[in-house]
Amino acid sequence: MRTPQEYVFEHIAGALLLPMPYFKSQYLPFATDKQIVLYCGEGLRSEHCARVMLGGGSSVAAQLAGGFRAWREADKPYVGTNTMIGTPQRMGGKVQDQLDLPPPLMERVV
Repeated sequence: MRTPQEYVFEHIAGALLLPMPYFKSQYLPFATDKQIVLYCGEGLRSEHCARVMLGGGSSVAAQLAGGFRAWREADKPYVGTNTMIGTPQRMGGKVQDQLDLPPPLMERVV
């Protein structure tokens, strides 16, 4: 539900980008073993989209209460932007929480 600009600046590791203006519940991968949780900056956009999903016949719709702001305030790990050099980096959370995060893009070598 976040905008591309919000997502690039900071997002939960592993999150997929599906901005609200382009949201259609059929774009979500329902046949998966992972739970889909919608989130936005403060929870308003994601709650709206969760209601759209329920209205469209989906029996499962979850959204992050309080949005990304609440995630950050709870000191959960996320991928943010190092404003000194403009690169993504792991932020927030305890060290053990960050062990499950994928490495920042700048560390990936193919």
